[in-house]
Amino acid sequence: MMDYANRSFFTGGTLPGMSGNTFQSPPGVIDTAHGFTQSQKTCVLSAAIGGNTQLHNLKCTHWMHAVVDSIAPTYPDVLPAVTPAFTAPPLAAESAFRFTPVDFSGLVKIPQYTVGLEELDTMANLGVPRAIGYSAGLLNYFFRGQLAVTAPSDGLYALVNHGTPHTVSQGYPYLVSNPAKIFGFEQVRLNVQNTRRRRPKADRAIRFPPLRAAPETSWWRWRAITATRATRRR
Repeated sequence: MMDYANRSFFTGGTLPGMSGNTFQSPPGVIDTAHGFTQSQKTCVLSAAIGGNTQLHNLKCTHWMHAVVDSIAPTYPDVLPAVTPAFTAPPLAAESAFRFTPVDFSGLVKIPQYTVGLEELDTMANLGVPRAIGYSAGLLNYFFRGQLAVTAPSDGLYALVNHGTPHTVSQGYPYLVSNPAKIFGFEQVRLNVQNTRRRRPKADRAIRFPPLRAAPETSWWRWRAITATRATRRR
């Protein structure tokens, strides 16, 4: 998953023009020759501001590029919901200062590209489902999908004090004293056992060599035997 994210998306420090990007990925040059296509959309931030026609008409230029998933190339990706729709994942947007030839005496260079809300939505829409799927796949592989869950010996799973002042908002219960904290179980006790049937020894592909005692162990064992024999001779 880390390889997929690092190869596919820009961050604030890896955008084209940033210094120190020896291993640039995605392609460090944003143009059609490197597989990018351009799309102009109404800026999400300006569309959310009411009462200003000029802000509503503000356009943002996004550069789209295919994102390849070598593990699941047919995975159904979801792009940001905008009108008109993107035809490929937007990876970078042109900065509002792109055509401002000011470098602040050479100390700071105005960035030509930025990561906008559409690009962040793309990262989430493409990355989060894969992260969840890969994590679930890792658990399924580790446990082989066979877990036996039973109650603890005293039969008590969890305990919550309903006398604690709490209320419900939009379907979520939360504490009156701390609205940011969900009201509910804080600890749950379960007995979980891996019940995966082990394969017969003949079917196992991995063979481990027999364990051998370290030289130090062999030396101490030899000293013990020698001392025992000497005692018996006496």
